[in-house]
Amino acid sequence: MAGCKHAEAVLETVGVSRRFGAVRALEGVSLTLNAGEVHGLAGENGA
Repeated sequence: MAGCKHAEAVLETVGVSRRFGAVRALEGVSLTLNAGEVHGLAGENGA
């Protein structure tokens, strides 16, 4: 779109994985947060 500004990434993760013993909590998670955006992340138990 003409005249649109590209958002500036203030946080970017690529391919993040995390395990707790045999429990795989994250596998290959990628996320980009741009300036001015608001996000929430909740797990299975609401935490």
